[in-house]
Amino acid sequence: MFQHVLALVDLSPNSGHALQAAVCVARAYQSRLSILFVRQGLPHDEASAELDFFVQTWGAGAQAEAVVVDGRAPYAALEWSKGRQVELLVCGSHGKSGLGQVALGSFAERILCLSDTPIWVSRARPDTLPPRKLVLATDLSPTSARATEMAFDLARRFGAPLVALHAVHIPPIGVPANTWQGAEEDARKQLAEAFPDPQPAARLIRGRPDRTLPTEVEAQDADLVICGTRHTTALERLTLGSVAGALVRTARRSVLVIPAE
Repeated sequence: MFQHVLALVDLSPNSGHALQAAVCVARAYQSRLSILFVRQGLPHDEASAELDFFVQTWGAGAQAEAVVVDGRAPYAALEWSKGRQVELLVCGSHGKSGLGQVALGSFAERILCLSDTPIWVSRARPDTLPPRKLVLATDLSPTSARATEMAFDLARRFGAPLVALHAVHIPPIGVPANTWQGAEEDARKQLAEAFPDPQPAARLIRGRPDRTLPTEVEAQDADLVICGTRHTTALERLTLGSVAGALVRTARRSVLVIPAE
């Protein structure tokens, strides 16, 4: 798991924090670390020199392969990662020229939609690395099993507590109270079966997952949120799932998105 970590950087301070997160994960897993910069407009020699300085500034002395490629981000980054057994991509929540002068809704969200590789969208600060508390947002479906497995493994490696969150939503119009009670009871049983140990803590919340989970994540004050997503149709390939998308867009925490296998 995470034997090759690829940090996608644009030489901005925000992607410097993303590089620090990538270094943190690579050290926890004793992984190979690569750092990739998509040059746009800069001469190659100048881009390489700037990337080397960036790595010296933000890389905390980590041993890493620094690579400059040409093309359009994120496509050039994904193309480079093919065949290199990259198991985790790390990027900042927003950036500048090297990633196409993009905001979260552009580069990070596009690569989340296009990639089958887990992606860590970093909002980390040095004082939140390694993460001190993790939250797993789960729908308890079979497709969330990969995210659950990775959440447990990360919590163990970082020595951090893990809280599992599950939201139950039933449209309130014309729904009898016992329907809510039955749905919540079923969800609590599922949570108890999925997480039988006292670690992690499991919490059930009422409401639409894409609205309630981001709020609850903030209340939990976690440093990293883990959630699964799935792309089962061509249309879903073009959009990020509602819960994963809401967390990535609104959470003030780093978010690790795990595509279903």
